[in-house]
Amino acid sequence: MQAPSPLGSGSSASRWLREALGRLGQDLVSHPPELLAVAAGLRAAVATVLPLALGLGFHASRLGVTVAVGALVVGFAALNGTWHTRLGTVGWATLWAAWAAGLGVLGGREGLGTIVLVAVSGGLAAWIGHLSPEFAQIGALATNLLVVFAGLGLPRSEAGPTMLSVFAGGALQWLFLWGWGRRQLAQAGRRSLRIAWRALETLCRRPDRAHDLAVARALVVAETRVSDPALPPAARRRLSQLLADIEQLRNTVVSLYLTAPPPAPWTGPLTRLLARLGRALAESRLPAAPHWAPAARAAFEADRAAVLAVLPPASAEALDHTLSHLATILEGTVPAADDETPPAAASPRRPTLGEWLRLPPPPARRHAVRVAVTLALAELVAAVGHWPRGYWVALTAAVVLRPDFYSTVGRGVARALGTAAGVALGSAWLLWGPHPSWVDLAALGIAAWAAYGTLPYNYALFSVALSAAIILLLSAFEGVAPLVAMGERLEATAVGSGLALAVWALFPTWQQTSLPTAFAQVIEAERQYLEAWLQGRPVAPHRRATRIRRTELAAQVAAALTEPPQSPWVKVAPIWVEAVHRLSESLMSLEGQKVPPDPAFLTFAQDYAQALAQLVQALTAPSGPPPTPPLAPTDWPHEPDQTPALGAVAHRLVEAYRTLAVHWPAG
Repeated sequence: MQAPSPLGSGSSASRWLREALGRLGQDLVSHPPELLAVAAGLRAAVATVLPLALGLGFHASRLGVTVAVGALVVGFAALNGTWHTRLGTVGWATLWAAWAAGLGVLGGREGLGTIVLVAVSGGLAAWIGHLSPEFAQIGALATNLLVVFAGLGLPRSEAGPTMLSVFAGGALQWLFLWGWGRRQLAQAGRRSLRIAWRALETLCRRPDRAHDLAVARALVVAETRVSDPALPPAARRRLSQLLADIEQLRNTVVSLYLTAPPPAPWTGPLTRLLARLGRALAESRLPAAPHWAPAARAAFEADRAAVLAVLPPASAEALDHTLSHLATILEGTVPAADDETPPAAASPRRPTLGEWLRLPPPPARRHAVRVAVTLALAELVAAVGHWPRGYWVALTAAVVLRPDFYSTVGRGVARALGTAAGVALGSAWLLWGPHPSWVDLAALGIAAWAAYGTLPYNYALFSVALSAAIILLLSAFEGVAPLVAMGERLEATAVGSGLALAVWALFPTWQQTSLPTAFAQVIEAERQYLEAWLQGRPVAPHRRATRIRRTELAAQVAAALTEPPQSPWVKVAPIWVEAVHRLSESLMSLEGQKVPPDPAFLTFAQDYAQALAQLVQALTAPSGPPPTPPLAPTDWPHEPDQTPALGAVAHRLVEAYRTLAVHWPAG
């Protein structure tokens, strides 16, 4: 595969710039409010403010601030994943953060030792990041604490107490997650199902691939929440049953808009029915005490009859079965066959010793070197400039710099705007003071709650809240006029952002070079899905794997489309994504067929699975994909004479493959 070529004409460059800025702006402002982590953010914020309140109460404010700093940073490790995964991540983050804080105090504000420590810590975090997202997060949080405590210039004699204080802050977050967080699991599961249901309602009103992908993303999150091993078995059973019904309804809707595209007679009645079920789901207190009023059940039966009357027979049968099962869950009369608790989600596999010692992939190695160089330069700039708050340069650079162009530029813009607003907001609060201690604590708690809650929602808002929280928290250490500190922070933020962007531009890693591998992973998941259907094995795990791969592919393609070099793969990526969606939708509609497939179709499907395997092999060849596809469209057998439903599926499968073959990049 050839390297990405530079942009050609000035008009194409300006067009790319407009499109890239439009995507970045869309990413900053258009996020569903359901992504706000309200409960988890409140828990982490209380754990951050509590040690500061105790320190003030016992006249040990500096100790309280140090513990609160550790709690503030480690709290970001408690927001994602299952409960057991988060406990492990917070535990390791606490140990690594305490060690890093102590090293930062020993290193001091300036000097070669501090530069080396920060560079090694940041590079190591990026180096092991490919092993798991949890390891990457732990390393990044520890590096941030190393930068902060090295920049505060505390006496070296305080290294030990600082380690213990930061450890105490992380341990407090762990305790809050262990106690308070466990009680929030059922609430988080219900909330994730409601988000998925709303996405399903939107798909029914506007059945297109963009909304289908939104449902897929919501199902990925919901599956993590409802299969949490820490959930009580009864709660996990009912929530998992609801999730399975939501996914089956999604498959039915996909099959319907493939066979009878809207506007169709089923669109309105099915939308009303889903809205009614959504209200019943929101009003029920699942998984504790299901309840469905008789009047609501009667209205549901009327809507169900109206929907089934306008559907094709095969689709009506599948939908009726799913609706009946969903009704029994909402009534609390689950069939005996469903009483068995589904298996809990498996814990993330721990890397083996060989994986720890093995070199990471080239993009990860390149990013590790880039992070180490950037942080070393940031520390050097702060030391040469003798900035009292120079640690903001490295802190900003560490947050802005990401492995790909899209995240780096997007976060650079969001960080610059958000930090400027957050610095101004926090400094204005301090200038407006002095306030009573409890008022400052309340302001810090609100800022921390907003930072935790908006992290999965909008990075610009997160930057505003986090910057304000850090200013309020560290003001006890600095003891300078807020107006002076504000100017220095804004200057350091601009320098740190510019430094991260400059280093990335000199040493880039293009997301588009990994597109063949990303497409190969999706197509391989689709092939395994088809093989499972052919062999009569359970297809649900393969359907879930396909759903995850499709959502990952959408993110990778969106990132690649913002990059200035336009390789042949970038130019065909949207067409390939369309073909992959068509392939996935065809397989979902095939799964929903209630008619026995004839031998001719089975032969066709087996040949199709073999062709997909050849396609994956070509995409993952060590020398890169060949200049032509492994099979030409004319090599396909003629479609067999079969039932109309299976004939339509075969036609869509052939068209999906032909799209990939015709638009195969020539390099």
